[in-house]
Amino acid sequence: VLTPGFDLKAPFIIHTVGPVWQGGSANEAPTLRWAYMSCLDLARENSFSSVGFPAVSCGAYGFPIEKAAAIALKTLRQGLEEKKLATAAMYLYSESAFTTWSEAAHSLFGPHQ
Repeated sequence: VLTPGFDLKAPFIIHTVGPVWQGGSANEAPTLRWAYMSCLDLARENSFSSVGFPAVSCGAYGFPIEKAAAIALKTLRQGLEEKKLATAAMYLYSESAFTTWSEAAHSLFGPHQ
């Protein structure tokens, strides 16, 4: 769902709901992928050039951050390759989360250039 950004610096907010982790056998991975991709589709439909994401489902919903990082990064890469937008950023809540996502990105895509 797209809403105005109100008092934020961003003019709009795209809201998504990710899956609650139930052990991995309740379609959590494809549901998380869909949550990110639907945001990318909405960004393209509204001619946004960039989007910032939190680690969807990794807080109260309990999705393991290592698994979520791989799913999100692969999905964002696909969206960028398909020209759904020009840039995508992750906004992470802790240094340990940043380290986990950085390691996942390095594993998936190689060293930062």
